[in-house]
Amino acid sequence: MEHNDSSWVDERLAKLDSPSGWQPNAGAALTRLRQRDRDAATRRKWRKWLMVAALAEILVLAIPFWNRIFPSHVAPPPGTPEKPVILAQVKSNFRETGSANAPVICEIYSDYECGHCAAFYLETMPMLTADFVQTGKVRLLHRDLPLAGHPHSGLAARYANAAGRIGKYDLAVDRIFRTQQSWAGTGDLDGQLAAALPAGDMARIRDLVRNSTDLDQSVDADIEMGRNDHVTQAPAMVVVANGRRQVLAPVPPYSLLKGYLDRVLETNCREDPKATRC
Repeated sequence: MEHNDSSWVDERLAKLDSPSGWQPNAGAALTRLRQRDRDAATRRKWRKWLMVAALAEILVLAIPFWNRIFPSHVAPPPGTPEKPVILAQVKSNFRETGSANAPVICEIYSDYECGHCAAFYLETMPMLTADFVQTGKVRLLHRDLPLAGHPHSGLAARYANAAGRIGKYDLAVDRIFRTQQSWAGTGDLDGQLAAALPAGDMARIRDLVRNSTDLDQSVDADIEMGRNDHVTQAPAMVVVANGRRQVLAPVPPYSLLKGYLDRVLETNCREDPKATRC
């Protein structure tokens, strides 16, 4: 049988022809291409995240070995004592204000229940502090002098000194003097201070007021010093300069007090030219 190559080729080509009625769909083709690109991008994104996760895991596992090879600090030799933790200390001289090198010291005797003492604290002290204490010329020292006839002044001193033990002396003294008329009749110092101090601080102050056996030692020492200075009223001031103690009782109005302190400082500079603030 003779093989007809030409008709075989025609037959094969006919089979490759598109079916009748077929039309190309460009939109569908474009949609498939975009979906393929999105699928490819998604696969690349997942491959990237898997690589990052694998790298992070490697780093985590490597940290202990890195610390062994390159320690962040050198451990002290065995038996070396640890450094003590240094805690903030409350001033032991919380009743003193001003430079320790001031040439003049003003010791102020006061009674917390005394109206004139409150007026001195609220009116004169700010001017005295601005003109003499903050300039380094005078150092102030508060002394407690509870007077007969003031039943709550001793308790007020206990509260003030207890507050000083925890670093709240100035705030407590200010509150006690400013609310003097409120607590003087009832003795409710606790309530007045509780309105100005945090609850935690008040708890510590109350514990000291109730249980401290040495809280009145400074008050007793001040009373004895007052006897030595012949101080019988409050407020009173003892001006200490060049080893001499001068009692001012009553304390003069600030204009006169300022002039007096200026003269004391001038005399101090003449007698001791090397003194500070001359």
